[in-house]
Amino acid sequence: MQSNTEREYSKLEWIFYIVILPIIFISILATTIFWLLDIEVKDQVLQTVNKIPYIEKLIDDQQFIKKDYLIDNPTKEQLQFTVSELKKTLNEKNNYLADYENKLAKKDEEINRLNQQITELQSKLNEKNVSELSREQEIADLAKVYANMNVKNAANILSALNIEEAVLLLSQMSIDAKSSILEKMSPENAAKLSILLKDQKYSKDKDIQALQSRINSLLKEINNLKNNNSADKSDYQDLLKTLANMEPRNAANVVWSLYLQDEVQVKKILTAMDSQTRAKILNELSPANAADIAVLLVE
Repeated sequence: MQSNTEREYSKLEWIFYIVILPIIFISILATTIFWLLDIEVKDQVLQTVNKIPYIEKLIDDQQFIKKDYLIDNPTKEQLQFTVSELKKTLNEKNNYLADYENKLAKKDEEINRLNQQITELQSKLNEKNVSELSREQEIADLAKVYANMNVKNAANILSALNIEEAVLLLSQMSIDAKSSILEKMSPENAAKLSILLKDQKYSKDKDIQALQSRINSLLKEINNLKNNNSADKSDYQDLLKTLANMEPRNAANVVWSLYLQDEVQVKKILTAMDSQTRAKILNELSPANAADIAVLLVE
């Protein structure tokens, strides 16, 4: 008798540990997972069972109708919350657009200022080149006169001139003419003139290179500003994507609220949108409001 009782308890324990306990554990685990993932298991199970013939009659359909009604007809508090969120989003976008316009205006001013500087520098560079050509022609003509003179007389005359004037004249002569004239000068004068002849061309080229370098620097600065403008335009595209990804009804509310505050921005936004997204948004507006915006787009 005692052994039979022990066998019965052993079977009960086996059933409890092998069958019942795992079922309880799995149920708790599944419920926890569904709760964390925010999955409405009850509604899904009832909806599935409600599709089974005969059994569907045992389930009350009113609970599904009520839930669908609440989804399609939100409460006043839900509408107020939605409007509040849309206004908040609209204010953020308005602030962003205003900041973007200010930055764009400042960068345009900076670009115009730099372009003006480039124009002035290029004008100076052109004037300098023209002036140099005219002056060099006059010096070249005078240098030709000295080159055709007697070498000794030319050397004496150049030695009597101001050292800078002598350098300018010698710089326009051929190498043979310069060599012949320097040979007839005193070693001291010949040495001074030789050094200055070497430095004169370097100084002239360096002056022009400095102007050209400044122009290149300004052009680079303008390119950087234009690249920054492209980045800002990328941010503007993000705003368009945000509106495109919203529900058409909500996007229409945002666009209309923005239209009441700034028509120019609305025109820019809708013009930049693709036609399909723009049509969905306009379709959610009232006919009168949609007509006002349509007139704005064709102006």
